[in-house]
Amino acid sequence: MAIVISGVNNNDKITATDGTIDLLSSANLTGILTAPAFNASGNITAGHINVGNSIQFGNAGVATATTFVGNLTGNVNATSNLLLQIGGSEKFRVASSGQLGIGGANYGTSGQVLTSGGSGSAATWSTVSGVTINNNADNRVITGSGTANTLNGESSLTYDGSKLFIGNTSFSNLNTSADDLVIGTESSGVNAGLSIITHSGNIGHLLFGDQDGGTRGGFRYQHSVDNLQGYSGGSAPFNLKSNALGLHENYPIANSITIRGANTDDTPLLILKRHTDGAQSDGEIIGKIQFMSNENNVDSGNHQPRAEIHGVTVNTSGAAKLDFYTVPNSTTTPIKRMTLNQEGQLTVPSQIGFHAGGTNTYNRTSSFVPEFDSEYFDIGGGYNHTNYRFTAPIAGRYFLYFQYLTYPNADPAYKTFLFRKNGSSSGLYDQGFYRGKEGMQGNQTSQQVSTYIQLAANDYIEPYVEMSGGTFYNYMGSGHAHFWGFLVH
Repeated sequence: MAIVISGVNNNDKITATDGTIDLLSSANLTGILTAPAFNASGNITAGHINVGNSIQFGNAGVATATTFVGNLTGNVNATSNLLLQIGGSEKFRVASSGQLGIGGANYGTSGQVLTSGGSGSAATWSTVSGVTINNNADNRVITGSGTANTLNGESSLTYDGSKLFIGNTSFSNLNTSADDLVIGTESSGVNAGLSIITHSGNIGHLLFGDQDGGTRGGFRYQHSVDNLQGYSGGSAPFNLKSNALGLHENYPIANSITIRGANTDDTPLLILKRHTDGAQSDGEIIGKIQFMSNENNVDSGNHQPRAEIHGVTVNTSGAAKLDFYTVPNSTTTPIKRMTLNQEGQLTVPSQIGFHAGGTNTYNRTSSFVPEFDSEYFDIGGGYNHTNYRFTAPIAGRYFLYFQYLTYPNADPAYKTFLFRKNGSSSGLYDQGFYRGKEGMQGNQTSQQVSTYIQLAANDYIEPYVEMSGGTFYNYMGSGHAHFWGFLVH
Protein backbone atom coordinates (compact mmCIF):
# COMPACT_ATOMS: atom_id res chain seq x y z
CA MET A 1 0.00 0.00 0.00
CA ALA A 2 1.23 3.46 -0.78
CA ILE A 3 0.52 6.53 1.26
CA VAL A 4 0.71 9.82 -0.48
CA ILE A 5 1.01 13.11 1.40
CA SER A 6 0.44 16.09 -0.75
CA GLY A 7 -0.73 19.60 -0.56
CA VAL A 8 0.50 22.73 1.07
CA ASN A 9 -0.59 24.10 4.45
CA ASN A 10 -4.38 23.87 4.88
CA ASN A 11 -4.70 21.93 1.66
CA ASP A 12 -2.58 19.01 2.87
CA LYS A 13 -4.00 15.58 2.07
CA ILE A 14 -3.26 11.99 3.02
CA THR A 15 -4.49 9.54 0.48
CA ALA A 16 -4.06 5.84 0.02
CA THR A 17 -3.89 4.45 -3.44
CA ASP A 18 -4.78 0.97 -2.25
CA GLY A 19 -6.04 -0.56 1.01
CA THR A 20 -7.15 0.93 4.32
CA ILE A 21 -5.63 3.38 6.76
CA ASP A 22 -5.92 1.81 10.23
CA LEU A 23 -5.83 4.03 13.32
CA LEU A 24 -4.18 2.15 16.13
CA SER A 25 -5.30 4.37 18.96
CA SER A 26 -6.78 7.65 18.10
CA ALA A 27 -6.66 10.16 15.41
CA ASN A 28 -7.66 13.77 15.37
CA LEU A 29 -8.63 14.89 11.94
CA THR A 30 -9.47 18.34 10.77
CA GLY A 31 -10.83 19.33 7.44
CA ILE A 32 -12.75 17.08 5.11
CA LEU A 33 -12.65 13.29 5.35
CA THR A 34 -13.84 11.42 2.27
CA ALA A 35 -14.20 7.67 2.16
CA PRO A 36 -16.25 5.15 0.20
CA ALA A 37 -17.07 3.40 3.49
CA PHE A 38 -16.69 4.46 7.10
CA ASN A 39 -16.85 2.14 10.14
CA ALA A 40 -16.69 3.40 13.72
CA SER A 41 -17.21 1.64 17.03
CA GLY A 42 -17.36 4.82 19.12
CA ASN A 43 -18.69 8.29 18.84
CA ILE A 44 -18.05 10.52 15.93
CA THR A 45 -17.98 14.21 16.71
CA ALA A 46 -17.80 16.66 13.91
CA GLY A 47 -19.03 20.10 13.05
CA HIS A 48 -20.23 18.81 9.70
CA ILE A 49 -20.38 15.39 8.05
CA ASN A 50 -21.48 15.26 4.43
CA VAL A 51 -22.81 11.80 3.83
CA GLY A 52 -24.16 12.30 0.36
CA ASN A 53 -27.67 11.02 -0.55
CA SER A 54 -28.52 8.90 2.52
CA ILE A 55 -28.02 8.33 6.25
CA GLN A 56 -28.05 4.86 7.67
CA PHE A 57 -28.04 4.04 11.38
CA GLY A 58 -27.96 0.71 13.15
CA ASN A 59 -30.35 -0.47 15.86
CA ALA A 60 -29.48 2.44 18.14
CA GLY A 61 -28.14 5.89 17.88
CA VAL A 62 -28.94 9.56 17.94
CA ALA A 63 -28.99 11.87 14.99
CA THR A 64 -29.18 15.60 15.40
CA ALA A 65 -29.67 17.76 12.37
CA THR A 66 -30.82 21.27 11.59
CA THR A 67 -32.46 20.14 8.37
CA PHE A 68 -33.82 16.88 7.04
CA VAL A 69 -34.62 16.17 3.42
CA GLY A 70 -35.93 12.87 2.07
CA ASN A 71 -38.19 9.96 3.08
CA LEU A 72 -38.52 9.01 6.73
CA THR A 73 -39.59 5.47 7.64
CA GLY A 74 -39.96 3.74 10.98
CA ASN A 75 -40.89 5.20 14.36
CA VAL A 76 -40.30 8.77 15.52
CA ASN A 77 -39.89 8.86 19.28
CA ALA A 78 -39.55 11.77 21.69
CA THR A 79 -38.92 11.73 25.42
CA SER A 80 -41.38 14.60 26.04
CA ASN A 81 -43.31 16.66 23.49
CA LEU A 82 -43.01 15.96 19.80
CA LEU A 83 -42.89 19.29 18.02
CA LEU A 84 -43.36 20.15 14.37
CA GLN A 85 -41.85 23.50 13.42
CA ILE A 86 -41.70 25.62 10.31
CA GLY A 87 -38.94 28.21 10.09
CA GLY A 88 -38.18 27.71 13.77
CA SER A 89 -41.81 28.40 14.70
CA GLU A 90 -43.82 25.63 16.33
CA LYS A 91 -46.98 24.83 14.36
CA PHE A 92 -48.10 21.51 15.83
CA ARG A 93 -47.24 19.35 18.83
CA VAL A 94 -48.11 16.00 20.31
CA ALA A 95 -47.80 16.15 24.09
CA SER A 96 -46.68 13.30 26.26
CA SER A 97 -50.29 12.36 27.18
CA GLY A 98 -51.46 12.41 23.57
CA GLN A 99 -52.78 15.96 23.53
CA LEU A 100 -52.81 17.75 20.20
CA GLY A 101 -51.63 21.34 20.31
CA ILE A 102 -51.86 24.04 17.67
CA GLY A 103 -49.08 26.64 17.66
CA GLY A 104 -47.81 25.45 21.06
CA ALA A 105 -49.64 24.13 24.09
CA ASN A 106 -53.04 25.17 22.66
CA TYR A 107 -55.04 22.04 23.32
CA GLY A 108 -58.52 23.64 23.16
CA THR A 109 -61.20 22.97 25.75
CA SER A 110 -63.33 19.93 26.51
CA GLY A 111 -65.76 19.14 23.71
CA GLN A 112 -64.05 21.24 21.08
CA VAL A 113 -63.18 19.83 17.68
CA LEU A 114 -60.44 20.66 15.19
CA THR A 115 -61.96 22.75 12.40
CA SER A 116 -60.43 23.47 9.04
CA GLY A 117 -60.01 27.14 8.24
CA GLY A 118 -60.18 26.46 4.54
CA SER A 119 -57.56 27.22 1.92
CA GLY A 120 -54.84 29.57 3.23
CA SER A 121 -56.09 29.54 6.84
CA ALA A 122 -54.86 27.60 9.84
CA ALA A 123 -56.98 24.98 11.57
CA THR A 124 -58.59 26.05 14.85
CA TRP A 125 -60.31 24.58 17.86
CA SER A 126 -64.07 25.14 17.65
CA THR A 127 -66.95 24.48 19.98
CA VAL A 128 -69.75 22.35 18.47
CA SER A 129 -73.01 24.23 18.62
CA GLY A 130 -75.76 22.40 20.57
CA VAL A 131 -79.12 21.47 18.91
CA THR A 132 -82.37 22.34 20.67
CA ILE A 133 -85.45 20.14 20.07
CA ASN A 134 -88.64 21.97 20.90
CA ASN A 135 -91.67 19.97 22.13
CA ASN A 136 -89.54 16.86 22.39
CA ALA A 137 -91.33 13.71 23.53
CA ASP A 138 -91.24 9.98 22.92
CA ASN A 139 -92.18 8.80 19.38
CA ARG A 140 -92.42 12.27 17.90
CA VAL A 141 -90.96 12.76 14.44
CA ILE A 142 -88.29 15.52 14.36
CA THR A 143 -88.58 18.25 11.72
CA GLY A 144 -86.80 21.53 10.95
CA SER A 145 -87.91 24.76 12.52
CA GLY A 146 -86.49 27.42 10.24
CA THR A 147 -84.10 28.49 13.02
CA ALA A 148 -80.43 27.43 13.17
CA ASN A 149 -79.62 24.62 15.62
CA THR A 150 -83.32 24.24 16.51
CA LEU A 151 -85.60 21.31 15.66
CA ASN A 152 -89.26 20.52 16.43
CA GLY A 153 -90.76 17.40 17.93
CA GLU A 154 -94.10 17.19 16.08
CA SER A 155 -96.94 16.27 18.43
CA SER A 156 -99.22 15.40 15.50
CA LEU A 157 -96.61 13.34 13.61
CA THR A 158 -95.49 10.28 15.58
CA TYR A 159 -94.01 6.86 14.91
CA ASP A 160 -93.96 4.12 17.54
CA GLY A 161 -91.84 1.67 15.56
CA SER A 162 -94.73 0.07 13.68
CA LYS A 163 -97.43 2.73 13.14
CA LEU A 164 -97.16 6.24 11.70
CA PHE A 165 -99.77 8.69 13.00
CA ILE A 166 -100.62 11.93 11.21
CA GLY A 167 -102.92 13.89 13.44
CA ASN A 168 -104.18 13.11 16.94
CA THR A 169 -102.48 10.08 18.52
CA SER A 170 -105.13 9.32 21.12
CA PHE A 171 -107.23 7.16 18.83
CA SER A 172 -108.87 4.15 20.37
CA ASN A 173 -110.38 1.01 18.87
CA LEU A 174 -108.28 1.24 15.73
CA ASN A 175 -108.65 -1.55 13.21
CA THR A 176 -105.43 -3.53 13.57
CA SER A 177 -105.64 -4.46 9.90
CA ALA A 178 -105.44 -0.82 8.87
CA ASP A 179 -103.39 1.00 11.50
CA ASP A 180 -99.96 1.17 9.81
CA LEU A 181 -100.74 4.71 8.66
CA VAL A 182 -103.41 6.65 10.51
CA ILE A 183 -104.56 10.10 9.37
CA GLY A 184 -107.10 11.93 11.44
CA THR A 185 -108.02 13.93 14.47
CA GLU A 186 -110.51 13.72 17.28
CA SER A 187 -110.63 17.50 17.71
CA SER A 188 -113.97 19.15 17.08
CA GLY A 189 -114.11 21.35 14.00
CA VAL A 190 -110.88 20.00 12.52
CA ASN A 191 -111.10 18.08 9.26
CA ALA A 192 -108.64 15.46 8.06
CA GLY A 193 -107.81 13.94 4.71
CA LEU A 194 -105.29 12.57 2.24
CA SER A 195 -104.55 14.50 -0.97
CA ILE A 196 -102.90 13.11 -4.10
CA ILE A 197 -101.79 15.94 -6.41
CA THR A 198 -100.85 15.33 -10.06
CA HIS A 199 -100.60 17.38 -13.22
CA SER A 200 -103.87 18.07 -15.07
CA GLY A 201 -102.72 15.83 -17.91
CA ASN A 202 -101.78 12.90 -15.69
CA ILE A 203 -103.46 10.32 -13.46
CA GLY A 204 -103.40 10.06 -9.66
CA HIS A 205 -103.34 6.54 -8.18
CA LEU A 206 -104.13 4.82 -4.91
CA LEU A 207 -103.12 1.19 -5.44
CA PHE A 208 -103.33 -2.14 -3.63
CA GLY A 209 -100.87 -4.94 -4.37
CA ASP A 210 -99.90 -8.39 -3.13
CA GLN A 211 -96.68 -10.09 -2.09
CA ASP A 212 -95.76 -10.75 -5.70
CA GLY A 213 -95.54 -7.05 -6.44
CA GLY A 214 -98.55 -7.03 -8.72
CA THR A 215 -101.37 -4.48 -8.52
CA ARG A 216 -104.67 -6.11 -7.63
CA GLY A 217 -106.93 -3.10 -7.31
CA GLY A 218 -107.17 0.52 -6.41
CA PHE A 219 -108.47 3.90 -7.45
CA ARG A 220 -107.26 6.31 -10.10
CA TYR A 221 -108.35 9.79 -11.09
CA GLN A 222 -108.17 10.84 -14.73
CA HIS A 223 -107.79 14.62 -14.65
CA SER A 224 -108.29 15.08 -18.38
CA VAL A 225 -111.88 13.73 -18.26
CA ASP A 226 -112.59 14.20 -14.53
CA ASN A 227 -113.33 10.53 -14.02
CA LEU A 228 -112.72 8.56 -10.81
CA GLN A 229 -112.22 4.85 -11.49
CA GLY A 230 -112.26 2.01 -9.03
CA TYR A 231 -110.80 -1.20 -10.39
CA SER A 232 -109.87 -4.71 -9.34
CA GLY A 233 -108.29 -7.66 -11.05
CA GLY A 234 -107.06 -5.39 -13.85
CA SER A 235 -110.49 -4.05 -14.84
CA ALA A 236 -112.32 -0.85 -13.91
CA PRO A 237 -115.96 -1.72 -13.04
CA PHE A 238 -116.55 1.57 -11.19
CA ASN A 239 -116.57 4.95 -12.93
CA LEU A 240 -117.70 8.11 -11.16
CA LYS A 241 -117.99 11.42 -12.98
CA SER A 242 -119.25 14.72 -11.66
CA ASN A 243 -122.87 13.91 -12.55
CA ALA A 244 -123.01 10.20 -13.36
CA LEU A 245 -122.11 6.75 -12.04
CA GLY A 246 -121.27 3.82 -14.26
CA LEU A 247 -120.71 0.16 -13.38
CA HIS A 248 -118.75 -1.45 -16.22
CA GLU A 249 -119.59 1.72 -18.13
CA ASN A 250 -116.70 4.11 -18.79
CA TYR A 251 -118.82 7.03 -19.95
CA PRO A 252 -122.21 6.96 -18.19
CA ILE A 253 -124.98 9.29 -19.29
CA ALA A 254 -125.20 12.54 -17.32
CA ASN A 255 -127.43 12.47 -14.22
CA SER A 256 -127.73 8.71 -14.27
CA ILE A 257 -126.60 5.43 -12.79
CA THR A 258 -125.69 3.04 -15.60
CA ILE A 259 -125.14 -0.66 -15.02
CA ARG A 260 -123.75 -2.66 -17.92
CA GLY A 261 -122.95 -6.34 -18.00
CA ALA A 262 -119.28 -7.09 -17.45
CA ASN A 263 -119.26 -9.55 -20.37
CA THR A 264 -121.09 -9.87 -23.67
CA ASP A 265 -123.86 -12.17 -22.45
CA ASP A 266 -124.23 -10.73 -18.93
CA THR A 267 -127.59 -9.29 -17.87
CA PRO A 268 -127.28 -6.21 -15.60
CA LEU A 269 -128.82 -6.66 -12.17
CA LEU A 270 -129.58 -4.21 -9.37
CA ILE A 271 -130.10 -5.83 -5.96
CA LEU A 272 -131.26 -4.16 -2.75
CA LYS A 273 -130.45 -6.67 -0.04
CA ARG A 274 -131.45 -6.36 3.58
CA HIS A 275 -128.72 -6.96 6.13
CA THR A 276 -130.87 -9.06 8.48
CA ASP A 277 -130.37 -12.79 8.04
CA GLY A 278 -133.22 -15.29 8.08
CA ALA A 279 -136.93 -14.82 7.52
CA GLN A 280 -138.51 -11.39 8.00
CA SER A 281 -141.73 -10.61 9.79
CA ASP A 282 -144.96 -10.06 7.88
CA GLY A 283 -145.17 -6.51 6.57
CA GLU A 284 -141.47 -5.83 7.12
CA ILE A 285 -139.82 -3.62 4.47
CA ILE A 286 -136.89 -5.47 2.90
CA GLY A 287 -135.95 -2.88 0.24
CA LYS A 288 -136.88 0.66 -0.68
CA ILE A 289 -136.39 3.04 -3.61
CA GLN A 290 -137.17 6.72 -3.06
CA PHE A 291 -137.51 9.56 -5.54
CA MET A 292 -137.56 13.12 -4.23
CA SER A 293 -136.94 16.77 -5.02
CA ASN A 294 -133.89 18.80 -4.08
CA GLU A 295 -134.84 19.30 -0.45
CA ASN A 296 -132.64 18.11 2.38
CA ASN A 297 -135.01 16.87 5.04
CA VAL A 298 -137.77 14.48 3.99
CA ASP A 299 -139.31 14.67 7.45
CA SER A 300 -139.57 18.45 7.67
CA GLY A 301 -142.86 20.23 7.96
CA ASN A 302 -142.62 21.58 4.42
CA HIS A 303 -143.99 19.76 1.43
CA GLN A 304 -141.50 17.18 0.16
CA PRO A 305 -142.51 15.91 -3.29
CA ARG A 306 -141.41 12.31 -3.55
CA ALA A 307 -142.41 8.80 -4.58
CA GLU A 308 -141.39 5.49 -3.03
CA ILE A 309 -141.33 1.79 -3.89
CA HIS A 310 -141.28 -0.63 -0.96
CA GLY A 311 -140.45 -4.31 -1.11
CA VAL A 312 -142.60 -5.81 1.64
CA THR A 313 -142.61 -9.29 3.14
CA VAL A 314 -146.04 -10.93 2.84
CA ASN A 315 -145.52 -13.99 5.01
CA THR A 316 -142.80 -15.90 6.78
CA SER A 317 -142.35 -18.28 3.86
CA GLY A 318 -140.50 -15.54 2.04
CA ALA A 319 -143.09 -14.19 -0.39
CA ALA A 320 -142.92 -10.47 -1.07
CA LYS A 321 -144.98 -7.76 -2.74
CA LEU A 322 -144.25 -4.28 -4.09
CA ASP A 323 -146.07 -1.25 -2.68
CA PHE A 324 -145.95 2.06 -4.56
CA TYR A 325 -146.37 5.33 -2.64
CA THR A 326 -146.66 9.01 -3.52
CA VAL A 327 -146.92 12.11 -1.35
CA PRO A 328 -149.98 14.28 -2.04
CA ASN A 329 -149.74 18.03 -2.48
CA SER A 330 -149.11 20.06 0.67
CA THR A 331 -148.46 16.99 2.80
CA THR A 332 -145.44 15.01 3.96
CA THR A 333 -147.00 11.58 4.51
CA PRO A 334 -146.63 8.98 1.75
CA ILE A 335 -149.86 7.21 0.75
CA LYS A 336 -149.95 3.76 -0.82
CA ARG A 337 -151.23 4.10 -4.37
CA MET A 338 -150.63 0.69 -5.94
CA THR A 339 -149.72 -2.85 -4.92
CA LEU A 340 -148.30 -5.66 -7.01
CA ASN A 341 -148.83 -8.74 -4.87
CA GLN A 342 -146.87 -11.98 -4.71
CA GLU A 343 -149.25 -13.55 -7.28
CA GLY A 344 -148.68 -10.78 -9.81
CA GLN A 345 -152.09 -9.16 -9.21
CA LEU A 346 -152.23 -5.36 -9.35
CA THR A 347 -154.46 -3.23 -7.16
CA VAL A 348 -154.72 0.55 -7.50
CA PRO A 349 -156.76 1.96 -4.60
CA SER A 350 -156.55 5.53 -5.92
CA GLN A 351 -157.49 4.73 -9.52
CA ILE A 352 -160.05 7.23 -10.87
CA GLY A 353 -163.57 5.84 -10.82
CA PHE A 354 -167.12 6.68 -9.76
CA HIS A 355 -170.58 5.13 -9.37
CA ALA A 356 -173.75 7.27 -9.22
CA GLY A 357 -177.43 6.39 -8.87
CA GLY A 358 -180.82 8.15 -9.06
CA THR A 359 -183.63 8.89 -6.64
CA ASN A 360 -186.38 10.45 -8.81
CA THR A 361 -189.07 8.89 -10.98
CA TYR A 362 -190.62 11.08 -13.70
CA ASN A 363 -192.13 11.34 -17.17
CA ARG A 364 -190.30 12.96 -20.07
CA THR A 365 -191.61 14.09 -23.44
CA SER A 366 -188.43 15.77 -24.70
CA SER A 367 -184.67 15.12 -24.63
CA PHE A 368 -183.04 15.35 -21.22
CA VAL A 369 -180.01 14.56 -19.00
CA PRO A 370 -180.92 11.73 -16.61
CA GLU A 371 -180.77 12.81 -12.98
CA PHE A 372 -178.09 10.61 -11.38
CA ASP A 373 -178.19 12.61 -8.17
CA SER A 374 -176.65 10.23 -5.66
CA GLU A 375 -173.08 8.87 -5.35
CA TYR A 376 -172.05 5.41 -4.20
CA PHE A 377 -168.35 6.37 -4.47
CA ASP A 378 -166.19 8.87 -6.30
CA ILE A 379 -162.42 8.25 -6.42
CA GLY A 380 -160.61 11.25 -7.80
CA GLY A 381 -163.51 13.67 -7.34
CA GLY A 382 -164.55 13.70 -10.98
CA TYR A 383 -168.33 13.30 -10.64
CA ASN A 384 -170.74 16.14 -9.86
CA HIS A 385 -174.15 14.89 -8.63
CA THR A 386 -175.80 18.27 -9.13
CA ASN A 387 -175.20 18.65 -12.87
CA TYR A 388 -174.73 14.90 -13.46
CA ARG A 389 -171.38 15.33 -15.22
CA PHE A 390 -168.13 13.42 -14.96
CA THR A 391 -165.05 15.62 -15.49
CA ALA A 392 -161.79 13.84 -16.26
CA PRO A 393 -159.19 14.75 -13.58
CA ILE A 394 -156.36 13.65 -15.89
CA ALA A 395 -155.98 12.79 -19.56
CA GLY A 396 -156.49 9.17 -20.48
CA ARG A 397 -158.84 6.56 -21.86
CA TYR A 398 -162.02 5.98 -19.88
CA PHE A 399 -164.76 3.37 -19.84
CA LEU A 400 -168.27 4.85 -19.14
CA TYR A 401 -171.71 3.28 -18.72
CA PHE A 402 -175.28 4.32 -17.77
CA GLN A 403 -178.67 2.65 -17.63
CA TYR A 404 -182.14 2.97 -16.03
CA LEU A 405 -185.59 1.36 -16.15
CA THR A 406 -188.14 2.83 -18.61
CA TYR A 407 -191.37 2.19 -20.60
CA PRO A 408 -193.52 4.32 -22.98
CA ASN A 409 -196.73 6.06 -22.02
CA ALA A 410 -197.70 7.10 -25.56
CA ASP A 411 -197.47 5.69 -29.06
CA PRO A 412 -195.30 6.01 -30.94
CA ALA A 413 -192.30 6.79 -28.71
CA TYR A 414 -188.63 6.73 -29.61
CA LYS A 415 -185.66 7.05 -27.27
CA THR A 416 -181.90 7.14 -27.96
CA PHE A 417 -179.32 6.71 -25.17
CA LEU A 418 -175.94 8.34 -25.75
CA PHE A 419 -173.04 10.32 -24.19
CA ARG A 420 -172.27 13.97 -24.80
CA LYS A 421 -168.68 15.24 -24.58
CA ASN A 422 -168.36 18.86 -23.47
CA GLY A 423 -172.05 19.36 -24.34
CA SER A 424 -171.90 17.82 -27.83
CA SER A 425 -172.73 14.39 -29.19
CA SER A 426 -170.87 15.02 -32.43
CA GLY A 427 -168.39 12.27 -33.19
CA LEU A 428 -169.72 9.94 -30.52
CA TYR A 429 -171.05 6.69 -31.89
CA ASP A 430 -171.75 4.68 -28.77
CA GLN A 431 -175.52 4.89 -28.63
CA GLY A 432 -178.47 2.79 -27.52
CA PHE A 433 -181.84 2.96 -29.24
CA TYR A 434 -185.28 2.00 -27.95
CA ARG A 435 -188.73 2.18 -29.53
CA GLY A 436 -191.97 1.61 -27.63
CA LYS A 437 -195.67 2.14 -28.04
CA GLU A 438 -198.69 2.76 -25.90
CA GLY A 439 -199.86 -0.22 -23.97
CA MET A 440 -196.36 -1.42 -23.19
CA GLN A 441 -196.41 -0.16 -19.62
CA GLY A 442 -196.07 -3.65 -18.37
CA ASN A 443 -193.04 -4.22 -20.56
CA GLN A 444 -190.52 -2.33 -18.50
CA THR A 445 -187.12 -2.29 -20.10
CA SER A 446 -183.71 -1.52 -18.63
CA GLN A 447 -181.94 0.50 -21.31
CA GLN A 448 -178.15 0.98 -21.20
CA VAL A 449 -175.21 2.28 -23.22
CA SER A 450 -171.44 2.21 -22.70
CA THR A 451 -168.42 3.83 -24.31
CA TYR A 452 -164.61 3.65 -24.30
CA ILE A 453 -163.34 7.16 -24.97
CA GLN A 454 -160.22 9.33 -24.96
CA LEU A 455 -160.54 12.38 -22.72
CA ALA A 456 -158.24 15.26 -22.04
CA ALA A 457 -157.91 16.66 -18.57
CA ASN A 458 -161.05 18.70 -17.67
CA ASP A 459 -163.14 17.25 -20.51
CA TYR A 460 -166.59 16.34 -19.21
CA ILE A 461 -169.02 13.60 -20.12
CA GLU A 462 -172.74 13.59 -19.39
CA PRO A 463 -175.41 10.93 -20.12
CA TYR A 464 -178.08 12.07 -22.52
CA VAL A 465 -181.47 10.81 -23.77
CA GLU A 466 -182.90 12.04 -27.05
CA MET A 467 -186.74 11.82 -27.34
CA SER A 468 -188.81 11.58 -30.47
CA GLY A 469 -192.54 11.54 -29.92
CA GLY A 470 -194.62 10.15 -27.14
CA THR A 471 -193.88 10.08 -23.45
CA PHE A 472 -191.58 7.83 -21.49
CA TYR A 473 -191.84 6.93 -17.87
CA ASN A 474 -188.41 6.78 -16.18
CA TYR A 475 -187.65 4.80 -13.04
CA MET A 476 -184.53 6.34 -11.45
CA GLY A 477 -184.95 5.24 -7.86
CA SER A 478 -184.87 1.99 -5.94
CA GLY A 479 -181.59 0.90 -7.57
CA HIS A 480 -182.95 1.00 -11.13
CA ALA A 481 -180.48 3.69 -12.40
CA HIS A 482 -176.69 3.54 -12.65
CA PHE A 483 -174.02 5.80 -14.12
CA TRP A 484 -170.40 4.74 -13.61
CA GLY A 485 -166.97 4.85 -15.19
CA PHE A 486 -163.23 4.53 -14.55
CA LEU A 487 -159.84 5.32 -16.01
CA VAL A 488 -158.47 2.39 -17.98
CA HIS A 489 -155.05 3.79 -18.81
